[in-house]
Amino acid sequence: MSKLLEKIIYNRLNWYATQYKFPSLCQHSFKKHHSTNDCYLKIETKVIETLVSKQLMILISLDLQKS
Repeated sequence: MSKLLEKIIYNRLNWYATQYKFPSLCQHSFKKHHSTNDCYLKIETKVIETLVSKQLMILISLDLQKS
């Protein structure tokens, strides 16, 4: 019974999050069919576009870890 209730709640929350674009579309973690490779590809694409257009780019990367 609890597994069924858990699945119902998960489906409803997932539907709500998708409808209202929460979390951000830029977030890649904890989403189906998304991985860290998607994030790397997005960064690489932006860097290449910046180099091609001879613009400047600043990239700040934070690696947060629970202690």
